[in-house]
Amino acid sequence: MYISVNDGQVEFATHLIRAALPDDMQLPFQKETAGLVIYYCWELKQAERLLREANISYSIEVIERDPVRESKASGVKYGSRSEAIEHLTTDKAPINAMSSAAELEELRNRVIMLEQKLLAKEERLAADKAVS
Repeated sequence: MYISVNDGQVEFATHLIRAALPDDMQLPFQKETAGLVIYYCWELKQAERLLREANISYSIEVIERDPVRESKASGVKYGSRSEAIEHLTTDKAPINAMSSAAELEELRNRVIMLEQKLLAKEERLAADKAVS
């Protein structure tokens, strides 16, 4: 499975470029034994340009989308690529994953709690000033 995790979100690869690459060739793409893994259309264009400029023959394979895995990853944040792979290939829930809605609700509750604490402190300060 070719995935990457950016800001906690899973990105699924879209293409695999098969090419006989020199060992010392540095490319800004995920290199696997099968070839270069591409996640975005702009990467595909850039990879093709770089390979053409280096006179390296290549073939491009479209990676089929897996709607079940995409749905499973939707709205979930992951701490690492391995955590995402484990979640997507098993029924084990990610350790720190929270859906976006649950995360927003938790953040809202924290803001309310902090606002209440701040209000209580402001009231105490005002009361202390009134006594002084």
